[in-house]
Amino acid sequence: MDELLTTPEIAKLLKCNKNYVGNLLKSGLLPYLHLGSRKVRRSSFEKFLKDYEGWDVTDPFNPKMIEQP
Repeated sequence: MDELLTTPEIAKLLKCNKNYVGNLLKSGLLPYLHLGSRKVRRSSFEKFLKDYEGWDVTDPFNPKMIEQP
């Protein structure tokens, strides 16, 4: 069974603030379950990292591929 991660746990792993994680969730880039509070499966988190490697997701509502020189 997949471990469930909370918003603060994801923020700690990404070294960012909780509001940014909330925006990742709201934008749909990072799927979640709502079980009293938002929870993300570890496998979904790892898939997000893999899928968006090489992307600029500073604005999760407008992700852009990073241009390679």
